[in-house]
Amino acid sequence: MAGGLYAHFKQYINPSGFDFNKSIEIVVMVILGGMANNVGVIIAAILLTVLTEVLRKFGDYRMILYSLLLIGLMLARPQGLFTFSSRRKPAKI
Repeated sequence: MAGGLYAHFKQYINPSGFDFNKSIEIVVMVILGGMANNVGVIIAAILLTVLTEVLRKFGDYRMILYSLLLIGLMLARPQGLFTFSSRRKPAKI
């Protein structure tokens, strides 16, 4: 469904629209929002889209920021930034 909406919005799809940088942006959105949290991923996508527009004047340096954000997030909060749980699940052995 998302692909159909994207194609309708762009009116033309080519492989260069999905380069390495776009793949990294999508992975960062999913990890930032929490992999099991759809609402968190949507919030993270909005946040990173706004951040991209703010950092547009810096060009490709925003990818360095994304990398640092991802590393810091995985160290500080591996479950995702927008994942809130009142209790921990037991570890599977």
